[in-house]
Formats: sequence, structure tokens, C-alpha cells
Amino acid sequence: MRWQARVVVEWVLSAPGGDRLAHVAQRHVTHSLPTPPELFAAVAGRSIPHIAQVGPHLRVPIAEATFYEFGAGHELIGPLVFYGLGVNHQIVHDIRPLLRAEYVNAALDKLRRGGALSLHREIPDICLTRDSVRTQLESELGIRYQAPRDAEDTGLASASVDCITTTSTLEHIAAGALPAILAECYRVLKPDGVMSHAIDYKDHYSYGDPRIRADHFLRFSPRQWRFLNPPRFYQNRLRHADYLRLFRDAGFLVLAERCDADGGGAQVVLRKARR
Repeated sequence: MRWQARVVVEWVLSAPGGDRLAHVAQRHVTHSLPTPPELFAAVAGRSIPHIAQVGPHLRVPIAEATFYEFGAGHELIGPLVFYGLGVNHQIVHDIRPLLRAEYVNAALDKLRRGGALSLHREIPDICLTRDSVRTQLESELGIRYQAPRDAEDTGLASASVDCITTTSTLEHIAAGALPAILAECYRVLKPDGVMSHAIDYKDHYSYGDPRIRADHFLRFSPRQWRFLNPPRFYQNRLRHADYLRLFRDAGFLVLAERCDADGGGAQVVLRKARR
């Protein structure tokens, strides 16, 4: 699809009632939900570096740490991968209640079949039901799912989590909202906790339109971009240096950075600065 057509589609889906229409399109037209088998390993693999990078900096074993993630989506692929890598306690928030048992079951099935992923423990053979999916996730996998929940006001106790992660989430949050979200992260993270963010800096329209470059959206002025940036497909266009400044201003120190060779994305691992 040409990127201009995608803009129009996303503006339509950003209107009231658009979420339901978008879900129908993803399920029955684009077939992007659940994630197709040929793409699943790549999507799941994005979560693995979090564990590899934060593990050496955590003061407690992975199995004893409490993880908090916001922006996990319909399938909870990231939290399920974390479970397979030994995480026993997870809190997962979304701004909207996107969780669907059928999609999580499909992700569990793909993880059980393994493929290119190297998980540390077996994924249990369970079948989540629509009416009790949240209860089952917590009792069977240690994943406490809460939505709708705003990342600016999590309701979590201060200094209650050992690790905070996001995967391809921050780039979809308005720059003006990020300071409050990072302040909340600072509040709920333990003094010796660790935070890891995987950020995608590419123009997301380029994934569906190979004729445009990954930095295509930078050619537009802020005024022009307002018309090309519908709420449902929002991209803040921040660069790596912008995020580093936001992290520093929120009171975090960078422990590690892993940038893609083409500059299209990065993983940043942080801890609280000593005050």
C-alpha cells in the first residue's frame, strides 16, 4: 500500500469506532492478527535482548525479579517470551484493553513449537478462555495484565519493580507526554532497578511502502506532519539524542546502548542516577 493511502486509512480508523473496524481488517483483510508464522520468530526475537542486556545489571536473579512492561499489544508476545526466559513475575499494562485469549493461545502454540527461538524453559500446554484469560495468565504464567491503564499513572507502589521494559512503544507516544511517563517509571522502579527500551526510529509507513526511505517522515515540517500523523498510527519522530536527553532529564543513567547498524533503531538500558 502506498504510504499516502495508509495515511487516509489510519485517519478513518482513528475516528470513533475505528478500533473495532481496525481489528476486523487486521484479522480478516491483512491477516496480521494473529502474527503470521513466518513473521512470529522475528517479532518474538525483539524481546530476547532485553533479558540479555538487563540480566547482568539486576541485583536479584531473573526468576525473583518483578518486571513491568507497558504497550504489550493483543498477543502479549513479549511477556510470553520473558516467561520462557525465566521471568516469573510480570505486570503488563496497555492504554486500551487489547488482550484477546485466542491470540495469546496462538502465540503460546507458536512458542511451544519453538523454531528459531531458544527459550530456557518449556511453555506450558494451556488453553486460555475469554472469560478468565486475565486470571489464567497470572496463575499459570505469573503475568498480571491490567488495562486500560495509563503509563503516566500506573497505580503501582513506589519502588516496587525491578525492571521496566518497552518494545517499539516509545516512538508512538507524544514527546510532550514522555517526561511524565518517565517520571512514573522513576517512581515505581526500585533504587537498584534497571530499565530497557527498544525503540524503532524508522518511518513506520516505510514497512508497507518500500518506495520510501526509513527517514522519509523527517522531510515534513511539524505543521505538515500533523496532517500525516493520525492518532492511531502516531509517530513522534524523535531521534536517539532526543531520547537520551529525556532519559537524563528524568534522572536516569545509561548503562548500555545497542544501536542498529543503519541507525534505524536502538536498545537503551538505564538505571536511576544517584541523587
